[in-house]
Amino acid sequence: MTAELDIWLLITAHPDDESMFFIPTLRNLLSLDCKNESNDSKNPNIHLICLSNGDYRDVSDGPVRTKELYKACSLIGIDESKSSGASSVVVLDDDRLKDGPNEVWNSDLIANTVLERLQTILSSKQQQSTQQQQINVNIITFDQGGVSGHPNHVDVFRGIKHFLDEKCHVVRGDDEKLMAKLILKQQADTNGQDDKKN
Repeated sequence: MTAELDIWLLITAHPDDESMFFIPTLRNLLSLDCKNESNDSKNPNIHLICLSNGDYRDVSDGPVRTKELYKACSLIGIDESKSSGASSVVVLDDDRLKDGPNEVWNSDLIANTVLERLQTILSSKQQQSTQQQQINVNIITFDQGGVSGHPNHVDVFRGIKHFLDEKCHVVRGDDEKLMAKLILKQQADTNGQDDKKN
C-alpha cells in the first residue's frame, strides 16, 4: 500500500506577507494536522518560499526583514530546520526579483524558481521515506488581484499560473474523477516516463 504525504507550499512576495495575508490559512493547516492521529511527524509539511527579501526602502532592510520572517514562521509554527534535508523557509535575494511597486517580475523566472525548490523538497522527502509514497503538493499563494493589489503579489500569482500551465501536466485521476494531478514536465522528460507527482 502506498502512503500519502501532503506538502503545503506557500509562495509569497515579501517578508510579512505570511503574517498579513496567510496566518488564518496556516493556523488552520497546523490545527488540522494536530488532529490527524495518523500523522507520525510533529509538524505538517509546510514550506515557504519568499521571492524577495523586502529591501524596497533600503538595502539594509533586507536582512532585518528576513530575520523577522524567520521569527514569524517560528511563532506561527512552521519548522524552519534543515534536519529534513531541505529548509522549510527560504527567502530569496535575487536582483531579478527586487521588491518594489515599479518592479516587474518575470513569470518564467518565478515558475522555474518554484520548480527548482519543489524538486529539492520532493527529492528530500523521497530520500527520507522507507516506503513508496504518493506526495500531494498543495500550493498556496495570492489571488489574481494580489490580495492587496501590490504589483509584486500579482506577479507571484501570474508566475504560479505559468508554473501550472507550462511546467506541469494536468491529467485525469485513476478513479476517473476530474482531479488535477501534477506531473512535473522536466522530471518526466528527464526520466523518459511520466512519474506522477501531486
